[in-house]
Amino acid sequence: MWTEVLGVLSGLRRTTWTLVSQHAQVLHCDGQRLVLGFASPGLAGNFGRGAHPEYLRQALIEVLGLDCRIEAVVGDQVPARPGPAGSSAQSG
Repeated sequence: MWTEVLGVLSGLRRTTWTLVSQHAQVLHCDGQRLVLGFASPGLAGNFGRGAHPEYLRQALIEVLGLDCRIEAVVGDQVPARPGPAGSSAQSG
């Protein structure tokens, strides 16, 4: 399915397709958010600026019917989801 998403993305915005297909890996997808891992802060920052996440979001909607938030991180670790406002997670 990811191949189909990339195919649609290449038709929407070629620079976004290049950035995602060459430099990103899907780390997590739970239906509400998709986390992409990039090898460097520069690549993750480049993806996060501008309309790159929106083009990927549109490709996900078109192929999978999935409308989710896109996050770019550095490395291969999925960040924890923030808890509800006013709560704090503490380890014991």
